[in-house]
Amino acid sequence: LQGTYRVMLDEHHSSDELVYGQLKGSNNMNSDAHSIPVRIRQVPGNGSCLFNAISAGLLFDQSISTNDNEQDGGVKVDHPPMSKVIEYSSELRTQAVDTLENGFKSNNKGNETSEIQLIMQNDETISTSSLINEAADQYGILPEEYLSSMRQENVWGGGPEIVALANCMKRPIVLMETIEGCEENTIYLKAVARFGPLSTGRPVYILSTNQKFPNDYASKKKNHFLAVFLVHKCAE
Repeated sequence: LQGTYRVMLDEHHSSDELVYGQLKGSNNMNSDAHSIPVRIRQVPGNGSCLFNAISAGLLFDQSISTNDNEQDGGVKVDHPPMSKVIEYSSELRTQAVDTLENGFKSNNKGNETSEIQLIMQNDETISTSSLINEAADQYGILPEEYLSSMRQENVWGGGPEIVALANCMKRPIVLMETIEGCEENTIYLKAVARFGPLSTGRPVYILSTNQKFPNDYASKKKNHFLAVFLVHKCAE
């Protein structure tokens, strides 16, 4: 997406810490905060925007891994075509639901010692059955119905699926939101949550926003996910 985007950090944290998903960043713009530039990629709002956004981030990281000199600025790395992003997002949806379904079935065998725990935020854990039951309750359906519905390509994924993917891939997924009161020519983001285990692998960054972003999105209902990339990882 065209435009200038930056992620706010507080004075105690560096961009390297954001790279490895070790901080939430600053919640507002003030004199004690600094920021780093990011880029944002639009993905189709076809009901699979969450999986499309995560897919775009993972595929771009894979392209970086094949270019050893990229971080030194020696190699231009292109973003994968959207057709490949959409194809891989379908696989990610299956991985997410399989992780949730397998854990749900295991957790409901009645043996508490064998319950599968998923890492949420700050190394807090939740049993898969509890996660699915809570999600199903929000929609007024049975857990089995929730899982079956989530396999459909046009069904919007959310928190449970983010947690599932972060755990099965062992890659942190960092959720970002926009900050109110941004400057006229710059949109600032903040990292509000990091899901999954803390690892040395690069996190995947996604932005929760409205489909109208970056135009006329403020105060609108969040109904879309976009892929976010740190500028030092992107092709110039």
